Amino acid sequence: KIDSTLTNERCLRNAIWDSSSLRYPWRTGPFQTQALFTRDVSWKHRTAYKFRITHRPTVGLIRVVIEDENGTVADTGELFDFRFAGGKIGLLSFSQEHVIWSNLEYSCAERINHALEFDGIDDSVDLPKASSLGLDQSFTFDAWIRLPQNCCEGSLPVVCSREGLLCLFIKDSILQGVMSGKIVTSSERLMGSEWNHVGLRFEATEAVLSLLLNGTVVSTTTNVQTYQGRERMYLARDNKLQFFKGHVEELRFWSVALSDGDIARYHVTTSLSGAQTRERLRAHFDMNAGSGPTLYDQSRNDLNGLLYGGGLGLWLCQTETLLDTT
Repeated sequence: KIDSTLTNERCLRNAIWDSSSLRYPWRTGPFQTQALFTRDVSWKHRTAYKFRITHRPTVGLIRVVIEDENGTVADTGELFDFRFAGGKIGLLSFSQEHVIWSNLEYSCAERINHALEFDGIDDSVDLPKASSLGLDQSFTFDAWIRLPQNCCEGSLPVVCSREGLLCLFIKDSILQGVMSGKIVTSSERLMGSEWNHVGLRFEATEAVLSLLLNGTVVSTTTNVQTYQGRERMYLARDNKLQFFKGHVEELRFWSVALSDGDIARYHVTTSLSGAQTRERLRAHFDMNAGSGPTLYDQSRNDLNGLLYGGGLGLWLCQTETLLDTT
């Protein structure tokens, strides 16, 4: 990665040539070049190599795979750097003669939108521990949900801790949240067969818990104690073995209390602006694996969840695109 303030062309040229990360001034200055991946492999003369580059700007993922006729020469694995939000794509052959580039292709992959469909009987997801998800200080978490038609009586847990001290749930079609004994409640009834954006936000310094609905704060309560639980979190179930019935899409956790403006923007987009906010994205479950027992975290933290339920038939292919992914 090159992010240089060097004005001397020869110094910049030498910095790019070197395979290690270099600072200027030496040892104390900012990095001019940074090695994101290193493997001690030499290029071979008269050899064809295939480069495959994957870049997902919304989650900062970068991966480069290099192959020759015998198989994989190098694979960076999944690297994460949010600084590259877009730009030009091209190839550079640096101080190497007789290099021929051929069969160059690039594409923007189509997004296949999925959601999880929960039956309200035994379907759920085991998420990582609350501390891993950043819920032991200021936090925000949000998701899109859709209730069934003519729903619903009783309690439908959305995201809850194992011991029940922290929970976002729906009771008799009313969105509610609880944390450390304090409750926030919406005055609006959720309609069946409609998608709604829901969430909780906690500001630790002010001890304020806020309930989020469709990009706005609809209820707050004060003097809330910081959540001290270290238990695992659940999606679509609670500690009383009550289960959510309906669809869930785009579950995200931040270790920061998002501002009202950020909540209004981020509830309709996965393209998160602002380096500090992206850095504090602890987990992002976009529900787009489409099959299998694992709910993959799309952040850099690899905080995957595990699906449980009858036959694991939870995956649902969506026709709607809820969020802007540009």
